[in-house]
Amino acid sequence: MPKKDTKAKKSDDEQTQPQEAPQEQSKGAQHSKKKGGDDQDYDVIDGELCPFCNTKNLTLVDMKKEIPFFGSCFIFSMDCKNCGYHKSDLEREQDNEPMRFSIDISSEEDMKIRVVKSSMASIKIPHIGSIEAGPASNGYVTNI
Repeated sequence: MPKKDTKAKKSDDEQTQPQEAPQEQSKGAQHSKKKGGDDQDYDVIDGELCPFCNTKNLTLVDMKKEIPFFGSCFIFSMDCKNCGYHKSDLEREQDNEPMRFSIDISSEEDMKIRVVKSSMASIKIPHIGSIEAGPASNGYVTNI
């Protein structure tokens, strides 16, 4: 089980980073609701303008999901069928203070531990490397 360190503080970047304003749906974009494999509803908007290739081939997907130990989360993604641009993120529904978790891996079974990372989070693996937060960072749910 991960050890929680609640003493983590927001970095200067996290405290001053502006929140993105919600974007309006483009003319000609198609909005639909779909069901995933776990009967989870998600929203899909096709035909948005891609910020990189400026074609209307961007697909936006968002869903709300209950994640054990984290609570209700929103999962967002953007994918362009034309240029391959991809961006994803994960946000908790409740705005809580930043958290720090440390995990000691001592068995193969520990490799099945679920990791939930937002684009604002950093991951540090001693003797291997780190994944730092930044403008190109993605959020995701994965195993160690």
